[in-house]
Amino acid sequence: MPQKFEIRVISLVNQIDRREKITDLFCDKKLNWSFFDAISGKEIDAYASRYDKKRRLRNLSYDLKPNEIACF
Repeated sequence: MPQKFEIRVISLVNQIDRREKITDLFCDKKLNWSFFDAISGKEIDAYASRYDKKRRLRNLSYDLKPNEIACF
């Protein structure tokens, strides 16, 4: 039966060892997969406009940490 979904592996671009391990794990399998390039919490400035801190605080009463914003 053909695979009806794609596996997305979330990984920082600079995590070469992790990417090699994942590639080795999936390379011999007949799976549809790819890397989804994650961003580090140190690189969120380019995405900061998408995060509404005031809304977050109003709705949930706490702010996210930089790495949590990067995941968001």
